Amino acid sequence: VLPAPQVSFAPGAGATDVSVLNDIVISFNQAMLMANGDEITDGDIADFVSVNSVTKDPIGFVGTISETKGLITISPETYWPENTDVEISITANAIKNVNDELLGASDITFTTGIFPPQVVTFEPADGTNDVAVDLIYMRILFEQPIRFIDDSEVTSSNVDQFLSIETGTGDPIDCN
Repeated sequence: VLPAPQVSFAPGAGATDVSVLNDIVISFNQAMLMANGDEITDGDIADFVSVNSVTKDPIGFVGTISETKGLITISPETYWPENTDVEISITANAIKNVNDELLGASDITFTTGIFPPQVVTFEPADGTNDVAVDLIYMRILFEQPIRFIDDSEVTSSNVDQFLSIETGTGDPIDCN
């Protein structure tokens, strides 16, 4: 006879500064089935797992279950909202173990951090040879707008507070 079904979450309840790109892993101490006895499929997960902000706004996710039926991975559709309390809940009595013991309701809340801006493109590209000496611009493209930590706007007149351009010998180049 197997022990009663138990569940754990990673990151755990109360975790803070969780990456907005982080997957959430729900682990069971044994293989689980749908309450009706069917095997759990990826398509079933949204029927018993919900992801919401603490104000109960739904957050889109993709759920996958392992072949052993003991691990569920919850991935954000794009990314978790920044600086937000996120609640992941499992509906009571929706899934069970092979002994027909239903899992009760279970949930956790964690807090996300901020999204680290990702550099998408450098122009000219890193390693480019024969760049014109009279190049008028260099461009760094991010996948989303960037701001300073205090939420103030980054502009062409203040970008030098965090960005420096140097020659190959380490001498600074004035960007103004």
